Formats: sequence, C-alpha cells, structure tokens
Amino acid sequence: MTATVLINTDDCKGEYTMFDLRSLDEDGAVLDGPLYLEIGETLELRVEKGDKSIEILARVHAVDDKEPSMVVRFVEKDPNLADFIK
Repeated sequence: MTATVLINTDDCKGEYTMFDLRSLDEDGAVLDGPLYLEIGETLELRVEKGDKSIEILARVHAVDDKEPSMVVRFVEKDPNLADFIK
C-alpha cells in the first residue's frame, strides 16, 4: 500500500507519492519515506490498496528518526475506512 500526500493550497498544488504504508488502522497510520513533516502538521493522504483508494485528513503525531517512520492520526473518522482496511 502507498500513501500520497495531497497538497492543495493557494501557493501549491500537487500529489506526492512519497510514503510507504507500514501500518493502517481506524485511528491512523505509520508511514515510511524520505521526508517527514513537523509534529502537529495537518495533511491530506490518499491511501491506495489495489484498485481502491481513500482520502483522509491526518495530523502528524510523532516522528522517529532511529527507526525512520512518521505516525499520523486521522483528524476525521471516515465511515468507509473500516471496510477499506479489511
């Protein structure tokens, strides 16, 4: 599974598939990639699994430099997330 950061601001628009998804549950995800965001930053993620995808608003909860990973927690609960994870 991959996680794409969706950027849609006045200054910048784009999609960046730069994270591998280590784990995903209904509360958040653990991402692995070349660049990590600041704790507290909010981002929109598109998580892709096979031919399905879901877009979720998330906030960076923790960054671990020793075991390169970034933990995000979902800001809003998506009613379709539980089915997507199965």
